[in-house]
Amino acid sequence: MTGQNLGSIIKNIKGAWGLGNRGNAANFVDMDESTNQLRFWPADEKYRDMVEYMRKLYSEKLLDQEIFTSGWDKVIAKANNGTIGAYAGWSPTLLTVTDYTGIGVLEGPQGDKIVPSLSPVAETPFMAVITDKNKYPEATVRWLDYMYSEEGIKLFNMGIEGETYTVDANGEYVFTDVITNNPNGLNQDQARSQYMPSVSGWPGITMQKYFKGSESTEPPMEAAEKSKPYIIKEVWPQFIFTTEENDRLVALKADIEGYVNEIQEQVINGKYSFDDEGWNNYVNQLKQMGLDEYLSIYKAAYDRYSQAQ
Repeated sequence: MTGQNLGSIIKNIKGAWGLGNRGNAANFVDMDESTNQLRFWPADEKYRDMVEYMRKLYSEKLLDQEIFTSGWDKVIAKANNGTIGAYAGWSPTLLTVTDYTGIGVLEGPQGDKIVPSLSPVAETPFMAVITDKNKYPEATVRWLDYMYSEEGIKLFNMGIEGETYTVDANGEYVFTDVITNNPNGLNQDQARSQYMPSVSGWPGITMQKYFKGSESTEPPMEAAEKSKPYIIKEVWPQFIFTTEENDRLVALKADIEGYVNEIQEQVINGKYSFDDEGWNNYVNQLKQMGLDEYLSIYKAAYDRYSQAQ
């Protein structure tokens, strides 16, 4: 099993331990449904169990031994060499091979079986700003407004008719070979990025009619159908923090989340143990780094969100 990096694998298996049960927006914070309190899930016993499971996979060479220094170039090479059994990614089209199928939703050792890695409908607030240095604010507003029009959505998702897409007899928008069978050997998303800014993100609305990214190909769509019964019921938006909260949270995140990722890697490769002593030391270190304050900032933002519902 492999992926673009270790995080991509955790993102796809954490639901088997019930972690991240309010979606992607709050990163390491979700809801402890036994207490209805916010939870920093990398300090939960279920997280400990998940990382220990990944350590077992790594020690048995069932997890890519290069996962800590991975990247799509390595993943694509391994896929084309036939050395990948499972991978965490959007679609086989990213690998330029097609003989993979979506596995649906994994069930964990305690019966957890959810799809947690969902983004809110308004995925990235404040995607564009106009500063006082902008000499042409009216033109910029017109440009942004165009991105929300159907014509703009079509252009930024599909490119130029006759060059990157055509419309078939059924009115379906279909990419040309320059995208789906790129002469330079690029996978679909790489080829799209040469023509369409939507690949890297832009202000606008995603409409299924015009969205033809790798996520919309047959294997991931089939996997999505299998997953529907297990999709989490509530997906948090991006919380809005005050200036003071945000300034403090940036500093806390750098220490706390960096430490989580560091110890996570060390446990999986066998350099750190999550035995009782190691686990207690890890949790205590998080607290010393300001975990209670970190959670209190999220709690304040969550309360404002809840009151607005």
